[in-house]
Amino acid sequence: MSNINLDNHYFWKILCRRKYWLAGLVCFNIALTCLILRTPLFPKFYESSVVLYIERSNINPQIFFDTPDLKTYVVMKHGLLIPSKREQFTTLTLKNFDRRIHFVLQRNGNVLITVHDESPQRAYDITCTIVDIISDKVHKFSKDLKIISEPQIASIPIARNYCKFIILVTVLTLLFSVVWFFLYDTFCAKSDCKNK
Repeated sequence: MSNINLDNHYFWKILCRRKYWLAGLVCFNIALTCLILRTPLFPKFYESSVVLYIERSNINPQIFFDTPDLKTYVVMKHGLLIPSKREQFTTLTLKNFDRRIHFVLQRNGNVLITVHDESPQRAYDITCTIVDIISDKVHKFSKDLKIISEPQIASIPIARNYCKFIILVTVLTLLFSVVWFFLYDTFCAKSDCKNK
């Protein structure tokens, strides 16, 4: 086996010769990734949100939100407690409640509630249900609930790290393709390399 001068010039020579292969492989894998992301394994989610403020309250607002009865009521009304296998990725359950519904106490005392669901209408309905439940709880404490921002029905799905998947696929495709072509041109096609 004859020695080959593995310098930068040799490396870039391989890249230039295989640039169309690299571009084609990257485009193919990105297209394949986009098709996979459109399957039921990666459902589209829509967001509905509302901002609330509990007036004249010296009580931690968290006690109105982080309660088992609220979770149970919302799940029983809008989802299933035990989903079937076919629905386990998208059905609202007690298990994925905390991943789909978020309560954030902001610095100014407002509470931001966000709901993610595969149906924009159901995301809106869940948000309205939560507002109704919290309103009843707040009134029992003789407090006033002010809705700063009304819930809306989302028109476009939220981005769920799809860009990260595509970037990862692009980087991995380039990495493995470059390594493969380098090894192939170095050890399997030496005579071809010498002639060029």
